[in-house]
Amino acid sequence: MIGLVLGPAVLALLLSGGPASHAVDPDEARISAILRQKVDEDRRMPGIALALVDASGIRTFHHGVACKGGAPVSAETVFETGSLTKPVTEALMMRLEAAGKVKSSDTVTMLLAPRHRLESDAFGAVTLRQLANHTSGLPRMPDDLENPADYSAARAYAFLARAKPANAGPGERLYSNFGYGLLGHLLELRTGQPYAALVARYITKPLGMKSATFDAPQRNGACGHDEALDPVEPTTLGPILAPAGGLKASVYDMARFLRASIGSGKGPAMKWGRLQDVRGLALISHDGSTDGFFSFMTFDPAAGRGVVVLSNSRYDIRDVALHLMQPAFPLVPRRVAVDHADVDLEHLPGRYEEQGGGSFEIASYGHRLLMIREGQPMREVFAEAPGRLFTDDAHPLTVEIEGAATKLSVYSRDGAAGKATRRSAPTATFLPLNAADATRLAGRYRLPEGDELLVTSKHGRLYAQLTGQGTLEVLPLSPTELVYRDVAAVLQFAPGDPSPSMAIVQGGNRTPGQRIAEP
Repeated sequence: MIGLVLGPAVLALLLSGGPASHAVDPDEARISAILRQKVDEDRRMPGIALALVDASGIRTFHHGVACKGGAPVSAETVFETGSLTKPVTEALMMRLEAAGKVKSSDTVTMLLAPRHRLESDAFGAVTLRQLANHTSGLPRMPDDLENPADYSAARAYAFLARAKPANAGPGERLYSNFGYGLLGHLLELRTGQPYAALVARYITKPLGMKSATFDAPQRNGACGHDEALDPVEPTTLGPILAPAGGLKASVYDMARFLRASIGSGKGPAMKWGRLQDVRGLALISHDGSTDGFFSFMTFDPAAGRGVVVLSNSRYDIRDVALHLMQPAFPLVPRRVAVDHADVDLEHLPGRYEEQGGGSFEIASYGHRLLMIREGQPMREVFAEAPGRLFTDDAHPLTVEIEGAATKLSVYSRDGAAGKATRRSAPTATFLPLNAADATRLAGRYRLPEGDELLVTSKHGRLYAQLTGQGTLEVLPLSPTELVYRDVAAVLQFAPGDPSPSMAIVQGGNRTPGQRIAEP
């Protein structure tokens, strides 16, 4: 989901290193076994679909169900693709430029005029190309985003007028969902056509992508699921943010787009992305995620082959596609947690400094451990064995005790380790959740513009759900303050039993709510 519920949309693919090797054509039985492993044994998702693309055409594979207790996944099952929408938006820009409709050097000021004049020049000189390659200086999301389904052009313009560059300014790469939403909106203004209509005219219809839609699928739609594989509400994005993550499509249709990106098959070529080294292969890749889905596509321009994989849970599935492209890239193994009481973890919480700069904290919450990095979702840390840990996105950690110092090795997906040393106690502290506090805070709260926030208690944990968005865990900082685990936002509750009111605090904005019902 983009907005309050957005986790990291694109994680840096720090995948270089290791010996180069030539990719091999994977055995179809091996692919089917990998999908069965992910669904049936690792229980990472209810269903998964994959497509191999090369000069011979498109081959599809699938396993599991589209919805729990529902129909099997097929090549025509429609998934939320999340940020795989961004390559479509970039390809649309390139197609419009080839048609003489826009120039990638056109600036925000040029395309907004005469309809709107920016009150600030901070982003007026930003070009379409800078929006497309994440060098605009715009932040990941606007600070006043509450409901991504109704975020308007007027609010986007107001944000542009007051926003400051989130990095050194235009030219430095910083991933921005808002930047891609703005890119799609500017293409609308230049052409006078809605973004979805432009995508249909220049991308999906020429490529025969019949399932592709920005609305709810009329048939064959998959259901999204969280990390516990519980169903979540569909993602709904308004026109301003749809170009960043609103596309829904089948794996076969995304394979059509990928084939056009490679430059094979019928129809126009689609250009997007930048090369990255993956163990000796130069690949162009992008991932995507929403509340209940994860997606990934990658291709080797030199070899003319690629992979698309879509799943109906939030678990990262990039390893499947990358392993098929480059066998030297390992599949992420299933990890089994043991009780924290069985291993000595008392020394682990603290603030850690990393070699080369950067820091993170590991804080305790009851019997749980949480890894906290500024600007990123918290990750839960589990024990696998004495001295061996892993996070809930399957990244392994190892612990070394050197005298009075605690040191961690934090491994990336390709096995490279970054060293971190504990320097002080953690600054983040969480209170134990008792039944009385859970009952006092749980309820349904009315927000402005008709939205609601539902706070519920389940298995000793608290969860919050905004209208039209997914259910997210919130952790108690105090008896009246809860912090989201997955985003930088806080819920503040008024004293009382039950609490009569609350407010969502995010990015300096405070959205009040009044209790209207019990959960």
